[in-house]
Amino acid sequence: MSVTIKIDELAKEPPLVAKPMMRLGELLGKMRELRLWLLPVVDDKRRLIGVVSYRTILMKGAGRDTKVLTVMEPPFSLQSGTGFNEAVAKFVAWKARAVPIVDEKRRLLAIVSREDVLEFMLKEGLVPNLRAEEAMSSPPVTIYEDESIARARWLMLRSGISRLPVVNDEDKLVGVISLRDIVERLYNIKLTRRRGFEWIQSEEEFLAAPVREFMSTPPIYAVRNTTLNEVVKTLLEYRISGMPITESERVLGVISGLDVMRKYVESLVEVQPLEANVSDAIGGDPFLK
Repeated sequence: MSVTIKIDELAKEPPLVAKPMMRLGELLGKMRELRLWLLPVVDDKRRLIGVVSYRTILMKGAGRDTKVLTVMEPPFSLQSGTGFNEAVAKFVAWKARAVPIVDEKRRLLAIVSREDVLEFMLKEGLVPNLRAEEAMSSPPVTIYEDESIARARWLMLRSGISRLPVVNDEDKLVGVISLRDIVERLYNIKLTRRRGFEWIQSEEEFLAAPVREFMSTPPIYAVRNTTLNEVVKTLLEYRISGMPITESERVLGVISGLDVMRKYVESLVEVQPLEANVSDAIGGDPFLK
């Protein structure tokens, strides 16, 4: 599949950049407002030296006063001028929500998100012609509505996922809880007494609370025969990273934008050997080509 654009053409100016000595409390509110999952960390010369994500913040048990330096991960990035197909393959390999773009001196130039890539794929007709059940991750990792936030956090970190379908005692889908839900409440709300949640006065009480109190409901989901085109449209419309795939209200799997991108990369791998075999078979005859 021939796609000639460079990833730079989809990238944007980073809406927020972190410095190593900043405190997380300075950044989390802005991350929530801008709906960012990942922040590039730069030095005084704007060279990329790390990245900070919700996942690493949770894994390291960081608080609002924690400095970025102590929770940032080694940086991953795309070189300016990287082709679209190669960039998508990198997104899939890294399971990335967003990737910084740097120049030859590792200076931060821009950032490209998974949503930027999916929007382009949808616009250009690059979304694979498959059904949701052919791309979803299955069996799904789910959680019961009366289980704790602490267990939801543990399941997501252990499984390397960012959202869990929530089911009732009949195993029917009733909601979704995401890593973003947990981080935003844990670090932006846990110390404030909001109407309806006055009983939550500490991190321990929040983590012990049942998932039903904080899940998103009604859940956004798709049925098994939904096309990937429709899946991508829904993900972009609601600005979510993934959603459950159901049949008769029971969860069959979970699909994310990354699953769609993975199927695209697989289609490239399948096409290339076929083209090579055809070329070998017909030799240099331009008419047969």
